[in-house]
Amino acid sequence: MKTRVLVLCLLAVGCLLGAIPAAAAPSPLPPAWPTTWDYVVDDPNMSPTPQMYPESYVATQDETGMITDLYVVGDSYTVFVNGAPVLVTPVVPDWTAYEVPDPGCSNGFPPCPYTTDPNVAWANPAEWSTGSFSLKTGDVVTIEEDTLPSGYTDGTYAITATTPEPTSIALFGSGLLGLFGTLRRRLSR
Repeated sequence: MKTRVLVLCLLAVGCLLGAIPAAAAPSPLPPAWPTTWDYVVDDPNMSPTPQMYPESYVATQDETGMITDLYVVGDSYTVFVNGAPVLVTPVVPDWTAYEVPDPGCSNGFPPCPYTTDPNVAWANPAEWSTGSFSLKTGDVVTIEEDTLPSGYTDGTYAITATTPEPTSIALFGSGLLGLFGTLRRRLSR
């Protein structure tokens, strides 16, 4: 009986740990794209690439950074934290790869796919280059433009940072405490 309870508790802990998203996976999209720091950056004269954006950010707390291509598809980036590369967003096809423009675009201008909404871009990583990365208090973030859309000399991105939900962490911790308490009572019988 004690062995069966121990196995069930260990299985439950394994399931809980398996439910935690992997660090490399993109963070879930917040209900509204927060403006923790530079919301949208459009820097002209980024050609030729790669080239560093002049903006930087210093994390004020432990956060998860989120970056997405915006406006015309085709930008990709390398994110540096304290001078070391921590994320290279995927290269995705630029607007010239799409034969049929999206509805609402006329004569291919603005090139499609096109959006000014970071939520739309983040939700479609097949078309928009996106990624997330971890930050600790005091980390300095800089971004390099790796690719530009065909025919463009400027680079655009939307970026933000979110903090972990304290309620989720507390719920996970209380669940583990409950499992260990049950296990302890059952094994001490």
